[in-house]
Amino acid sequence: MPGFGGRPTDANPLSDRNIATLSNFVLTHYGSADTTITEQQVAEARQGGPSSPLLALARGSTSIVAAIAFLGVAFLLVRRRKLRRVDGESPVQEPGYHLRRKM
Repeated sequence: MPGFGGRPTDANPLSDRNIATLSNFVLTHYGSADTTITEQQVAEARQGGPSSPLLALARGSTSIVAAIAFLGVAFLLVRRRKLRRVDGESPVQEPGYHLRRKM
């Protein structure tokens, strides 16, 4: 089978038009006949395809999720410290410490 990358080792490199024609033939006879592939779509696929807006969204939301996670952990640590220091007692846990706490 000929390669699609245009490398010198390919036996018969296919042009965008050849690939579109072959794709349309296969789709018509073995796939979805109402779907067509154009030369422009093949050229765009060779260039890596269209850029996805999902990638930009993922980049932005990653920092937001990290900040929320950091704030959540900080909140839990502060809350835990406050619960340990009840009525000025030492935060050192002794056996039965949690039973002596006043709410």
